[in-house]
Amino acid sequence: MASEKRSDISPVLNAVTEALTQVYPQCRYKPQEPFMYLMSFLGTHPPEFVYDGMIRLLGYLSSKVKKRK
Repeated sequence: MASEKRSDISPVLNAVTEALTQVYPQCRYKPQEPFMYLMSFLGTHPPEFVYDGMIRLLGYLSSKVKKRK
């Protein structure tokens, strides 16, 4: 979904508006994609150096993939 280019941002605006105006808001909104769920889990549960390492690894792998193309 992140790779799709959309000009209609109304779903995002609706979600933000709903989150800000609910009488009983959720304490944490759950990501729908497995990768984003993993990243949010790694960002909140293990020590910070684990999350930092994952971000560095993803940046390294991303640069390798871009060089191949």
